Amino acid sequence: MGLTIHYSLRLPGMKSATEARAFLKKLHTFATKLPLIDLTPILPWKRGNEPMVGIMHEFPVYDEANPNAEVFFARPLEMFFFVAHHPGSESPSFGLARYGKTAASFTTASKRPSKLPGWNWHKSVKTQYASLSTEGGWPNFFAIHDGICQVLDQAKRLGIETDVTDESEYFTHRDKAKLEAEINKWNRMVAAVAGTLKDAYKDRPDAIASPITDTPEFERLEAQGQEFAAKARGLKDIIDHDLK
Repeated sequence: MGLTIHYSLRLPGMKSATEARAFLKKLHTFATKLPLIDLTPILPWKRGNEPMVGIMHEFPVYDEANPNAEVFFARPLEMFFFVAHHPGSESPSFGLARYGKTAASFTTASKRPSKLPGWNWHKSVKTQYASLSTEGGWPNFFAIHDGICQVLDQAKRLGIETDVTDESEYFTHRDKAKLEAEINKWNRMVAAVAGTLKDAYKDRPDAIASPITDTPEFERLEAQGQEFAAKARGLKDIIDHDLK
């Protein structure tokens, strides 16, 4: 649980790996000018090398006619990407990958067409906990969240098709004050829910884990977010079911 930005990149008409890397090099050059921490160089990968890397970059394929259907995943055949690392945030990666023609189920032997022509990318990045005081606070959070948005802006300017869902809506409005108010609201909400669940599971401390409970501001945020505590009741039902 935590504020997340989801994004996909597409170059459906591109076939050449050389061209894909050239596009990504332009995007990487732009990213080096932003206040992103520990930005890696462009990393190449091909199927057969470090299988876990390929699994980490599978592309989710949805059944658009049935939103409740199982999500299938297409594994990359080849990709180029770079990564940034900020304290408290999941690490955003930006890249282009060539995927196989089919996507597979995690639970059965079923497959379906991946429908991913050309070169594509998909990533979901939870940035919320970059805002905690132990990780650098608001300046650290803004640097990573705004940085992701700026890289996606540049991708679009380069002609890469982009699809973005930002749970803070900052990607749409780009109002810094609104973003700060939103991340503060999310922190209050998560603290209140986590606190309520911790109290409910005093005998099962392993059932609840959240970075926000270990920060100096946890109790203050928990007290300020009591209007969100009711959300914990539904989560408790889910946890009770998982613990059985």
